Parts: sequence; structure tokens; C-alpha cells
Amino acid sequence: MRVHVIVHWDGVVRAARRAPGGSVNNSMHVMVEGLADVIQANRQCLTRFVAGSINAEAVRPKWSTLGYTACFLRDGQDVNLTAVLTSTIFDRIMNAPGTIVLVAGDIPALGDNTSDLVCSAVTMGWNVELWVWTRQLSDAEWLQHVATKFLGRLRICALDVFRSSLTFIRTLRHANEDPYVGFE
Repeated sequence: MRVHVIVHWDGVVRAARRAPGGSVNNSMHVMVEGLADVIQANRQCLTRFVAGSINAEAVRPKWSTLGYTACFLRDGQDVNLTAVLTSTIFDRIMNAPGTIVLVAGDIPALGDNTSDLVCSAVTMGWNVELWVWTRQLSDAEWLQHVATKFLGRLRICALDVFRSSLTFIRTLRHANEDPYVGFE
């Protein structure tokens, strides 16, 4: 099976930091290695791609070591980040069908054309796995509609099940201290 993994790092981290009540815990971090293990599930992947900006200098080498093409932009370039992810997804679905493993964290993280991309991929014969933090999901209605419409071709995968093994809280002694240094 042709598997293509595409990760929106900022969407994953921001959704992990957001509590169901709306409060945000910026000391919450996501473990790169753990996330990669969960989403790849011991499958051979033709594409491993991650894009984001959060903790770029610390996490880029971790993703690269795991065989991912890593595209990290400066903070505040969300429009460019969405364009990079959209074009990566679009490039894949124009080829022979397989499985797109789309790790978003939350639906809006992927931009306004998420539904079009997912629907196009499924219509073109692709299977889609959409990985999200379900407790923090901001557009559950859209997700339920699409999952029902494409039953069997679209699978919603909850990152919440793995929360204790994917996230950690680390108090920083200094504002510029890297939370990922020395933590494996």
C-alpha cells in the first residue's frame, strides 16, 4: 500500500495545548518520536513530510533524523505554511491512489480548503486517515459529516488515546530555554 504521511506540526502542537474549555497551556509539548511512531504504525511510507514553525530549531533535526522532509517557517507565516501543506497534499493525490495520513491536530489548522482536498482525495480513490485531537476539535460537525459521507475511505484517528505518551509539560527556567534539549 502506498502511504504518504503529511504532518501539520503547528496544528498538532496548538491543539494539544488547548484544553476543552478553551484555555491554553503553552508549557505543553509534543514528542516528535512518539508522534511519528503512532502515525506511521510500522508502515513503509513513500512520503514523510512535516511543516510548521513552533520550536523549529529544536524539532527540525528530530524530524529529519526520522526520514521526514521538514519545512519549517518563521512564526507568523501561517498563510505560507497552509500553502506548503496544501501543495504537498495536492501533489500526492494527483498520483496513483494509496493512503494519505494527514496529521492536523485540528481541522482549521489545514486552512479553508481542507474539505475540498479530503473530498477530492477520497473521490479519486484514496484512503485518508485524518489524525486529530478529538477533545479539542473545533469543527466536529464538518468532520462527522465527511466521515459519514465517505465511510470506509476516510478514517478519523484520535491522538487523544496516546496523549500521555505523546505530550509532556516542562517548566522553563529561562524564557529562551529549549524544552526539547535533554528530553527524549
